[in-house]
Amino acid sequence: MVNPGFQAFLDLKKYIAEKLGVSNGPIAAKVAGAVQKDMKEKHPGMDAVSLAAEGRKHFDKNINYYKQMIPITDKVAGVGSKEKHSKMNADYLTVEVVNTSSRIYITINK
Repeated sequence: MVNPGFQAFLDLKKYIAEKLGVSNGPIAAKVAGAVQKDMKEKHPGMDAVSLAAEGRKHFDKNINYYKQMIPITDKVAGVGSKEKHSKMNADYLTVEVVNTSSRIYITINK
């Protein structure tokens, strides 16, 4: 049986991954860890399960702050894949990746 606090963190990490559109891996864990840290500072006496529940609300209210924690390479769809052209529109920039055989060109427009 999994520790309830650890399971609550895993559920928070999955929730964050889905909201940010990233894999449920290291990037989501980094953001979830930051949310958890912020919640522990804000609510020092709260148990881990309650912290995770409050963390979802806190994350939703501050999503733009936490989006900044995602490395730019993880924001670009198609990097490392066989796609020739990929575009991703974020709130603050547009990234276009063009892969021509051995060269990759990245254009960033604000």
